[in-house]
Amino acid sequence: MADWREDCRRAARYPLSLSVRYCCAGDDVWYDGTTIEMSHSGVRFVADGPRPGVATRIDFSVALTSFGPTEGSTALCSGRIVRVGDAGSGHRRVVAATIDEYHLSPSSAAVLTKASAPRHEGRLARQAR
Repeated sequence: MADWREDCRRAARYPLSLSVRYCCAGDDVWYDGTTIEMSHSGVRFVADGPRPGVATRIDFSVALTSFGPTEGSTALCSGRIVRVGDAGSGHRRVVAATIDEYHLSPSSAAVLTKASAPRHEGRLARQAR
């Protein structure tokens, strides 16, 4: 049985299959993935890139394709990786990351700039090109 304190701290998770683009600290290469589930404080996704290390800083964008008023928006996020596991086949990984900061871009066609993204230092702008 789970400890009640753990249950109180855990955010509600929602099973969602959304497109993700991510880049780990120290890397200029963006990789693709697909969310498995999200909450207000974290995301779990299947990653197509190399295995990232736990505690690595990560920047990522999530295409919000079916969320009423946010439909067509992109969540620009930064956080850190908390778990990594194998997805079962090939080189794919299951990655869990915190969402420490985020910014909603009004549409997926919006121009991403250094000023529009938290802590990303223009990396999301390069990803959008």
